[in-house]
Amino acid sequence: VGNPGINLLPVRLTDGELVWHDIALPGNTADHLSQAADAVDFLLGVRPEHLHLTDDPTMVPAWPVELRRQEHLGDRELWHLNGPGGERICVTRPAGAATLGNPLHLCIPTKRQLLFDARDGQRLFP
Repeated sequence: VGNPGINLLPVRLTDGELVWHDIALPGNTADHLSQAADAVDFLLGVRPEHLHLTDDPTMVPAWPVELRRQEHLGDRELWHLNGPGGERICVTRPAGAATLGNPLHLCIPTKRQLLFDARDGQRLFP
């Protein structure tokens, strides 16, 4: 629902943590997985307006992404990115926001994470 649509990223439960491309997600989202005790594959949902981009390589955790294109839509911009595994990711930013250098990194705020069972799409958290 919404435009642009929610980003759905494949994550895996590894040693009690949700991991996307070898980096554990921030927060304790994995603690809420009692409904899917036998599952290991999940989809992390994050709305484009809740993702953050940085060119600071010291931000932790952050995943490298590549800018494919930008769309200017009046008071905001849509940044279309390729994730570390080729995932298509969309981030919204205010128009005229500070220019970022390269390489770009994606940060996923803990409080904005939605978690779905990859098998049936059932929402698990929150």
